[in-house]
Amino acid sequence: PDGAAVLEPPTERSAGSFCGLRLLPGDVLEAHMHSLHQRLAQELMDKPPYDLRWLKEHNMRNLILRCVTDSSASAEDILGPGARGPEPHQLTDDQWAVVLALRGMLACNLLQHCLRKRHCVDFGINRHGQHCVL
Repeated sequence: PDGAAVLEPPTERSAGSFCGLRLLPGDVLEAHMHSLHQRLAQELMDKPPYDLRWLKEHNMRNLILRCVTDSSASAEDILGPGARGPEPHQLTDDQWAVVLALRGMLACNLLQHCLRKRHCVDFGINRHGQHCVL
């Protein structure tokens, strides 16, 4: 897609490595970042990993979705003053920490920043050199 580059084909990945996706800075990327954040957050809410399964059915789901994708207001303002607490309709301290981490990754562009810088990471492995047998 425009605004992204694949640096290595997915079939060449070694076990435990990430694909070579890198976001390319520019107007195209900036124009699509909000919708990408929305899609990532929605997908996470719809199909969460086991540890985050509470996101799927939480009664604050829509507010959480807005919180993790919108940096124009504070998390407390978006979720409301009674968002944290022991009641089932509130967020526990662990859930609050997850929401803030997701907010940092998406709304505050930490994920975008990391995917822009991925090309600088090579893990010290020369994939194209000759192998030396000792």
